[in-house]
Amino acid sequence: MEWGINLKLNSKIPFLKNKNFHIRYHILFSFLLIIALAVILIWGSQILYLSKFYEGVRIHGAEDAAEKMSEKFLASEIDDSDDFDKLTEYFDTIASNNELSYMIVDSYYTVIQENNKNMAYQFSRKDIDFLQKNANIKGNPYLTCVEGDAPNTKVVIICSVLKNPGTSADCYLIVSSLITPMNTTIMLLKQSSYFIIILLIVFSVFLSVIMSKSIAEPI
Repeated sequence: MEWGINLKLNSKIPFLKNKNFHIRYHILFSFLLIIALAVILIWGSQILYLSKFYEGVRIHGAEDAAEKMSEKFLASEIDDSDDFDKLTEYFDTIASNNELSYMIVDSYYTVIQENNKNMAYQFSRKDIDFLQKNANIKGNPYLTCVEGDAPNTKVVIICSVLKNPGTSADCYLIVSSLITPMNTTIMLLKQSSYFIIILLIVFSVFLSVIMSKSIAEPI
């Protein structure tokens, strides 16, 4: 007793006398705080923004592929069928690697070359005319997104104006890339995230107990 104040711990609460309890509490709280921050980052990046991130990746991939195709087409000198076959092989490789389709049409809507293995949208003459006009007026290349032929899908479409080698007429490169819904993937990520969170909490409790014992014991 000092200055009328009892400085001793209350004997009715015996666990307050245990140094291990205080150390264990602080360690556990620190681990849980780290886990909470990790969960927020994982939940935000993999679940909340996964669809937007995936859509952005698909659009960027289509833009990059269209740019490479346009540059190759404009730099090529097509003098015979062998040159055209090499150009077609180059285009097909890019389309396969990026899972997209393409076609090259002239001003009269005649298809010069196409690869429709990954075709996600059936273009009508009206669609082609719309893309050609916007590519000439609003900007080259012209990018737009439309609803796909399959339910709940989007298709990113890029139309670039090309000069037809050997002539003064323009031709157009139309690239289309399918954006599928991520609902199933997000559901699986949610289920796996719950399991991971539970494991992390159990591991944190176990680790905090071990560390508190090690720290509290005298050397």
